[in-house]
Amino acid sequence: MDSVSTDHRFLANMNCENINPDMVTDGKICNQIGFQYYENGDFANAIGYYKKAIALSPEYPVPLNNLGVVYLKSNKLELARECFSKAIVLNPEYVKAICNLAVVSYKVGDLEAARQLYQKAKRVDGSYVKQRIDNYINHNQ
Repeated sequence: MDSVSTDHRFLANMNCENINPDMVTDGKICNQIGFQYYENGDFANAIGYYKKAIALSPEYPVPLNNLGVVYLKSNKLELARECFSKAIVLNPEYVKAICNLAVVSYKVGDLEAARQLYQKAKRVDGSYVKQRIDNYINHNQ
């Protein structure tokens, strides 16, 4: 088991309010703390930790994607687009960021870009795309 998975389980069971942000100096850990805040609906703290994760680990695309998700949920579509695009530059086959960018493109009315991104995501990981569509359908019936 990798340390990120272990850290994630540890962080899931603790109160994030007890964490001193100045003491956390690892980008992946900051990303996990940000995710816990996101899961708890505390978008302001999630954003802060995702930004710190990006600053500490600029080559790691996951916090960029996660920050983009917060912006997407907050309907800050241009900020979301920037985050997803940067994550894809770091990892052109990061299927979650590709799908999220497709959603933003669809929401802003750029249907051709959304279609192209969806096709790219299917080429990269068709099973993830199918799972995501199935989840969307099951949650919106």
